[in-house]
Amino acid sequence: MRINYDLPELRAFLTVARLRNFGRAAAALNLSPSAVSRRISELEQALNVQLLERTTRSVVLTAAGRALVAEVAPLLEKMDQGLNAIVDEARGKGGWLDVGCVTTVAFSIAPGVADRFRRAYPDMHLRFHDDTGKRVTESVMAGGVAFAVNTLLQPPSELLAEHLLDDPYVLVLPRDHPSAGLDAFPWADLSDLPRGGVPLVALKQSSANRKEMDAALEQAGLDAPWSDEVEHLSTMLGFLRAGGVAAVMPRLALLACADWGLSHVRLCDPAIHRRIGLIRRKDLVLSEPARRLWDLFAEELRTHAAP
Repeated sequence: MRINYDLPELRAFLTVARLRNFGRAAAALNLSPSAVSRRISELEQALNVQLLERTTRSVVLTAAGRALVAEVAPLLEKMDQGLNAIVDEARGKGGWLDVGCVTTVAFSIAPGVADRFRRAYPDMHLRFHDDTGKRVTESVMAGGVAFAVNTLLQPPSELLAEHLLDDPYVLVLPRDHPSAGLDAFPWADLSDLPRGGVPLVALKQSSANRKEMDAALEQAGLDAPWSDEVEHLSTMLGFLRAGGVAAVMPRLALLACADWGLSHVRLCDPAIHRRIGLIRRKDLVLSEPARRLWDLFAEELRTHAAP
């Protein structure tokens, strides 16, 4: 059976039970003593039980009143704590903010953006879900993250997408390689690198970057030039840092590798790039800190757009 009571009535009763005085309870609730008394009377009528023994000198709880305090006071306190935590998190005063990020951007851009965000919201914790473009999109669709920085191949219609830059694929070489000083390097000549003793490392065919490149090369009538494959970007970066290999990577991924002794050359004929932007569900409204993080990523990504 549902009992029709209001939360203000319950709060009035618990305040009187705690202070044992209508006047002090009224002051704490910013109400008149008569208003407090009326709310408690309405609660007693709804419950059909007397909660207080009222005298001119004191307020005494009945057995039912004591039982109600014991059962309800901890629940109401926990509810208040939960609501305050939700409000604080929405305002950036605590809690966690989950954001998706394609791995290359997480490696190169996310650390600097996170540092700027922490200065604005020092009590907020970030949780980055860095993964492949497909999995990042799935995380946004499922509501597992507030938004994501991702490649924009064919975002689902349920998502709002903001295109921020075209990130070209470049050839990464050791600085002492003869081709390191070229202005551009044709895709058709990549197969010459392994023949010259420099293996060309690529991500596996399951990678969205790899699929995008192979599709563009096929359309241009060129064979894929790869000699070795790795599954993860971190592995490719490890090979590049060790030296003696070349790789094709998005230019954005190289921002954190400036001191690794690497050079990159623009690839041409054809020029291939990936579209990078921010995505979120159209039916979800970003919280204040999430909106700020979105703007910080947008600002940072725009600074790396090709002139």
